[in-house]
Amino acid sequence: MKFIISSIVIALISQAVYADDNREYCDYAKEKAHAESILQKSPQVFLGGGRDGSSNSNVIGLGIKESLSGFLKSYTSEALGQDDCQVYRTTNQLQTHIEYDLTNIQLKQVQFREEAVSLGIKHVSELIAAETIRVNAGVSTKITLSTLQAYRAKLEDELANLKQREALTRVPVGTHIEPVSVLISQLVEDTDKYQHDLSKQAKYDNWDVAVTTGVGSDPSRSMFSTPNQRFTNLQFTYSLGGPSRSRALDSAADHYTKWTQLNNNGPVHLASQIREQVQNAIDAAKGSKAAYDHYRKTIQTNLDSLEGLDTAPAHSFRIQLQIEQTSNDIESSCNEYTVNQFTNYLNYNFKSVL
Repeated sequence: MKFIISSIVIALISQAVYADDNREYCDYAKEKAHAESILQKSPQVFLGGGRDGSSNSNVIGLGIKESLSGFLKSYTSEALGQDDCQVYRTTNQLQTHIEYDLTNIQLKQVQFREEAVSLGIKHVSELIAAETIRVNAGVSTKITLSTLQAYRAKLEDELANLKQREALTRVPVGTHIEPVSVLISQLVEDTDKYQHDLSKQAKYDNWDVAVTTGVGSDPSRSMFSTPNQRFTNLQFTYSLGGPSRSRALDSAADHYTKWTQLNNNGPVHLASQIREQVQNAIDAAKGSKAAYDHYRKTIQTNLDSLEGLDTAPAHSFRIQLQIEQTSNDIESSCNEYTVNQFTNYLNYNFKSVL
């Protein structure tokens, strides 16, 4: 159970995204929506030709057309730009929250193990000092001393690797206060709003009220000899399939929101995976700690059986048991730390069941 978080981070965390990325994307989304809004609410100038049925003459018309549907769509376009920005921000916030938390946990695990290994080195060094005295007094052999020194060298090598790992671990910059479960709910809400605003805008295509005004003239006659004919038209259109289309649009928006939660590559599913992986890590650490605790009792029983014995075999066995006890204590304490860390993480970040 040395670095149980490592595989979770490597397998499940997406690349970090930062404030500059959010700002640039939001500027893009809002400007694009604003451009679309300008097009939708702007009057349309038209130039066309045809025949006048009453005079049986050609007519050229020039005028302006304004659409109420287009005007209303322009306001939803501005809202869609903001919606798009908000979904992107929340998605990034959720991803960076998870990366920050789990990388920070990884770093703290490394630091805690450094402390545990350092304590182990200190304890073994004390055993080496005592054994050196015994060797110098001629009541022990250099074999047991060498065994202790070899174990200390092993711990020192592990400590050096831990320090190197700590130096290479970079926790993403940022402070995250809201739990992951809150961000998940926010993302679902933001996505649902975005999709239903898209649906709302699309529904304006079901109908329209248009006003057309302009002038028409016969191109075969002089513009100055024949007065131009002014015209104004009011037109209302409505799609007979509008109600069915509206229901389909709303249903599509609902399905998209649900798909967002189930998408295997989406942040909500990522959070669900991490919750499951962390819970598995807790269960594994608990099982491992229980095994180490049980073995510690066995070690202690064997040490107690050697009480009062000072023969060479008994002493050699005692040294071996003390080495195993030190190693056992390191692993047991690290597993306990993992359980406490991950339990606190789940209790805070996943208050609701995903």
